Amino acid sequence: MKKPIIAAILAAALLTPILADSPEPPSAEKIVEYARENCIGKPYSAENRLGPESYDCSGLIWRACSASGYEMSPGCTDSQLKCGEPIEFSNLMPGDLIFFDYENDGVTDHGAIYSGNNNMIHATRSGVRETSLDSPTGVYENQTFRAAAVAFRRVVTDRREEKAGG
Repeated sequence: MKKPIIAAILAAALLTPILADSPEPPSAEKIVEYARENCIGKPYSAENRLGPESYDCSGLIWRACSASGYEMSPGCTDSQLKCGEPIEFSNLMPGDLIFFDYENDGVTDHGAIYSGNNNMIHATRSGVRETSLDSPTGVYENQTFRAAAVAFRRVVTDRREEKAGG
């Protein structure tokens, strides 16, 4: 009778440090928080694109998602476009990803993290910044980010839908 109890106590004692060190589940709020606190203001770089000192758009998405518990490809926006679940623009919530096709040729040119209140965090040639979706892209005259947005992905699905529009 004593052996099973002792075995259970030993097993619990051995597993407690392992369970205590297990990573937290991915969090959409952490994606936005990480990008705001650690990436905004950093310079753009295509060569050193994965941070933490500089980023391109896909490197920023990768770093913020990975630091927040969601593992994804560090590759280009086309590979990141396959992550998570597709959603509609009207269902965007902070932490969702937005992909853009400036030339309307079926190839994604840019990616960003939706930060709420019609804003996104993205890496531009002038650095990482938070920008309104109604701002001009700077690629074509009168083109806004909202008009160039073609795909929306939810990589963290543990949130309630009533937060939509965040």
